[in-house]
Amino acid sequence: MDDIEKLLSKLEDKVWALEEGSCMDAIILCLHGSLPPELQVHVFSPPSPNCRHIIVATNIAETSLTVDGVMYVIDSGYNDEFLDATVPEIQKSSLAGSVLYLKSLDLPDIDIVKFDFLDPPSSESLQDALKQLYLIDAIDENGAVTSTRQKMAELPLEPSLSQTLMEANDYGCIPEALTVAYQAELVIYCYWKN
Repeated sequence: MDDIEKLLSKLEDKVWALEEGSCMDAIILCLHGSLPPELQVHVFSPPSPNCRHIIVATNIAETSLTVDGVMYVIDSGYNDEFLDATVPEIQKSSLAGSVLYLKSLDLPDIDIVKFDFLDPPSSESLQDALKQLYLIDAIDENGAVTSTRQKMAELPLEPSLSQTLMEANDYGCIPEALTVAYQAELVIYCYWKN
């Protein structure tokens, strides 16, 4: 998002610096996953006559949607800056939720650290996830999901946030905890995506 904001600013400066009448009018728009829906909708509205939309987007536009009327796509990357293949999500994101889910399936023959993942994460990442789960009492010293924390695996949140909501329920402060969990989930998402 930071790169998008910088590019938007540079483009706006360039458009404003053009001599009036030297080209058609332009509206510069951005599109990324954290953009509120009411702002995302501007990308899909057709431009007025004699006006060009310039859309600066993350790879959300590459995989998640289609914008009608796009005539040119400029990929600002350079061949020597990209990896030959993208890094699998499991190798770059927090594994605590995935490990808790696998553990909650109660499959006694599965050793998480030796599990045959399609794209295996590092053993350090798996050990870290197990440590995190142990510290929040989601698993016991034997690695089994604790009975009081089984519900954590059912919530679509990082386990630490699930624990926060469960304890907030005990203390009668769910609305406040939901606000904190929502904000924390946004921060976690942005951290792992960057």
